[in-house]
Amino acid sequence: MNIVYNKILVYDPHGRVEFVSSNIPDYNIHPWHTHPLLKEGDKDGNFNNLEEIAKSIGVTFPLKRKTNLDNKIMDTLIKFRGQSFEVFLDHDYHRHNIYSIDEIKNLDINYIYPIVIYNNALFENYDTIELDDHIIKDALDGKCKICFMQPTEGFFGQDDTNYKWLDNLSKRYGLDETNMYIITTNFIAKTRKTELSLTGYLDDKSYSILDYGYFGSNLWFHNPGHITDPQCEIRGREKLSKFIKWSLTENKKYHFLNFNRVPKLHRVLLYGFLNGNKKFKDKFISSLGGYDGNDEYRYFGWVDGQIPQEYKNKWKTTIRDYYKGHDSRVHYWYDEPDLENNKADSLNTQAHKDSFVNIVSESLTHETTVFFSEKIYKPIFVGQPFILMGNPRSLEVLQKQGYKTFSRWWDESYDQEMDFYKRMDKIFDVMEEIASWDMDKCFKITQEMLPTLIHNFNILMKGETLQNLFDVLEGKNVTSVKGPKPTSTPHNRLI
Repeated sequence: MNIVYNKILVYDPHGRVEFVSSNIPDYNIHPWHTHPLLKEGDKDGNFNNLEEIAKSIGVTFPLKRKTNLDNKIMDTLIKFRGQSFEVFLDHDYHRHNIYSIDEIKNLDINYIYPIVIYNNALFENYDTIELDDHIIKDALDGKCKICFMQPTEGFFGQDDTNYKWLDNLSKRYGLDETNMYIITTNFIAKTRKTELSLTGYLDDKSYSILDYGYFGSNLWFHNPGHITDPQCEIRGREKLSKFIKWSLTENKKYHFLNFNRVPKLHRVLLYGFLNGNKKFKDKFISSLGGYDGNDEYRYFGWVDGQIPQEYKNKWKTTIRDYYKGHDSRVHYWYDEPDLENNKADSLNTQAHKDSFVNIVSESLTHETTVFFSEKIYKPIFVGQPFILMGNPRSLEVLQKQGYKTFSRWWDESYDQEMDFYKRMDKIFDVMEEIASWDMDKCFKITQEMLPTLIHNFNILMKGETLQNLFDVLEGKNVTSVKGPKPTSTPHNRLI
């Protein structure tokens, strides 16, 4: 694949492109973890200050380094990695050809022009963006695909104006579905775009939506984690074999595993329900991050003020009373005292081994998106059943991707419940039912589930959303780089 950036900043000792700049440097939408001059907590930054960045570390762009750079320089440069389209794809970054705009003006090639975003600030803060005339000409001539990409969150599509923003940009430059794309982790965005086009709100042919499960293709908690790396599956099956052996021979110690880090309402409710309900005593492993503020009773206030009174006699009072004695400012942790930082790269194999079912509290719960983080792929990877508290229709999407869920063993109607509180209510009912089972029954059901659990692991290892993405990007409008497409080893065996 050929990928084009406005500016190449650093070449490695082999002459290969190592770091590039944002393709929309003039727009104040770059978060701290992708911007060399920002720190956590700072406002998003303007990337059009490369001279200042270069001066701060004593280099000149473009830098053609001959040796390793000192840590200070690399710590600054590494943040540019977040603007590189290719790092969100496969394990071999160098299978792609990287060019600057100036370089492609003298080349007759087809290419991707990526615009990497991490939130919806671009759509919310700007009416439009300016695109380079040469990029537009190549797009209209069928040589370029302009690809917006929001790889790590499912925010795109939470508001219908996101779709309209791209529609307006497409019409402004005369683009269409063959040359302008957004790659999103919102797996229901295509459906919503079609719905909006049927109302006349936008043109269904003005751009294309490609859904892509980044965290299912890049397993941060596994080494190597890239699905395209054959060793990912080989080593993954070694781990799965151990989990299957445990499931066949050992009773679980706990009914539930529910790890929570960033405090959100659904996580506060799950943690409070487990800890406040006597039915769950000594039957779970859990954690919950502390509130970043001075309000000791923050979580009590959430429950008291936000939960409708219709649930008072079901579970509101139980959770509310628990948080009367809970300091919301404190991290309540199981194995990781540092709950400030992302845990996408950690996997407590012992906790998963010891627990029967994983209550996955996903990142988002709104009905306008279906987003999967690493949280759902951890139980799938280790062969563990799950209850999924995330966006409604999440199980439906997983099933369309080939996964099997667990309606044979418990009620999964919660997945189709659009109302947040009713969905929580249904999940709490399922949890209480499972808590009533003794460990012998859990052991028996785990054995019954094994074909489903192994099937799900096999689906994960196929990495189909990434392969589908490559099929489009490397299609008839893009010249493929020589070399194999992402592949994985056969899946016709159990483990």
